[in-house]
Amino acid sequence: MSYVNILITTTRKAIHPLTLLELLRQEPIHQRLRAVVGNVVVGADAELIKALPELEIVASFSVGLDKIDLNKCKEKGIRVTNTPDVLTDDVADLAIGLMLSVLRRICECDRYVKKGLWKARD
Repeated sequence: MSYVNILITTTRKAIHPLTLLELLRQEPIHQRLRAVVGNVVVGADAELIKALPELEIVASFSVGLDKIDLNKCKEKGIRVTNTPDVLTDDVADLAIGLMLSVLRRICECDRYVKKGLWKARD
């Protein structure tokens, strides 16, 4: 069997932590896992961290760390990473674009033209 370094805990459907823990208890893989990758839906709670004795890092590919037990990670010397400020500029651009759209009534005018109502004013 090949060596497993990383367990990715996120899919399109959230994996309930208990389901993941049940899987880890059934498979001897938990003794070799060194990393958990999660997001805002799935992270690493104290029970999962306890179940992974070789855990070295918990990585989240989202901004928040709400789903990660930071105290337990600190206690066990486990590194924690996330992706802060990755989308800050994009969110600001979108906010400005939406404000301009509302102020200039762009969506309303678009619907007006698409319905052919502009022809009635001639």
